[in-house]
Amino acid sequence: MNNLNHFCFNATEFLRSDAPLPVTGIRPLIDRTTKATTGSVFTVVIPSRNFAQLSIKIPGSNAHETYQPGTSIQATFKGLLVRPYAMVQNGQLLAGWSATADSAEVVKGGELFL
Repeated sequence: MNNLNHFCFNATEFLRSDAPLPVTGIRPLIDRTTKATTGSVFTVVIPSRNFAQLSIKIPGSNAHETYQPGTSIQATFKGLLVRPYAMVQNGQLLAGWSATADSAEVVKGGELFL
C-alpha cells in the first residue's frame, strides 16, 4: 500500500470546479502546542462532492475576527492543497481530508481576507 503522504490534490483536481464555495463558518486556527491563534479555518460545502464539508486551514489569516455567523458568503481559495489522512485511534480507523490554502477571497457579500 502506498503512503498517503504521496497524494496531494490542488483545487481543480479536488473540487472539480473553479466556482466559489459556500462558507458555513470561520473559526480561529489554534496551535495545539502553544494554544496561540495562528490563522483561520474556513468550513465550506462542496456541491460537486455531494455537498460534503471541508475545513480549510489558512495560516496567518485573521478572517475569523471579522466573520459574522449567519452571514451568507462564498469564497475562492488561492494555493489550495488537499491531502488524505488515515489513522487508527482506540481501535477505530479515522480517515478524511486535510486542506490548507495560502489565502481566501470572499466573492459575495464580503471583502478580501488574507
